[in-house]
Amino acid sequence: MNILVIFIIIFYKIFYIFFRNTIRKPRIQERLNSFRVPDKITFFNAFILIALSSLAFFIVFASNNFNIFPMLVRGGELVADAMRDVEVDESPTKWLIVNNFVRPISIMCFLYYAVSKEKNKIIFAILGLLALITCFPSAVPRFAAAAMYIPVILVLFSFVRKKMFFH
Repeated sequence: MNILVIFIIIFYKIFYIFFRNTIRKPRIQERLNSFRVPDKITFFNAFILIALSSLAFFIVFASNNFNIFPMLVRGGELVADAMRDVEVDESPTKWLIVNNFVRPISIMCFLYYAVSKEKNKIIFAILGLLALITCFPSAVPRFAAAAMYIPVILVLFSFVRKKMFFH
C-alpha cells in the first residue's frame, strides 16, 4: 500500500508540473490576492474598528456574567469561586460562538490597524488594550493564544519579519 501511495504522489507531481500553467485561477482567488490594507485609515474606519472591538469585549464580558475575573483566568478554583453565585445557563453553542468567533474579533481589529501605516498612538493603545483584555493569554487555551498572539508578534516586532526567518 505504501508503494502505491508513493506512485500516486509521483504521478501527481509529474502531472502538476506539466499542467500547472493551464489551470485558471478563479475570480474569487484573484480578488483575495489583490486585497490590500490601505495606507491611511480614516477617522470613520478607526471608529468602526474601535466599535467592533468594543462590541466583542462587551459580548465576551456579558457571556462571563459581567465578571472580569473569568476573562483573565481560565478555569480553576478561583474562577469557580467568582462564578459561584451566578446562575449557569451557558449552552455549548453559545460558548463556541463566543470563544471561537467573537473573541478573536478584537485581535483582528488590532492587527488590521497595526498593519496599516497609520500610527495614531491613542487609537493603537485603545485597540491594543481591548484586544488584550478580550483575549487575555491566560484566559484562552494555549492553541488559541498561539493562533492569536503569533500574528501580533510577527506584525509588531521588526526583527521577526526579516527574510532570514522565513526561508
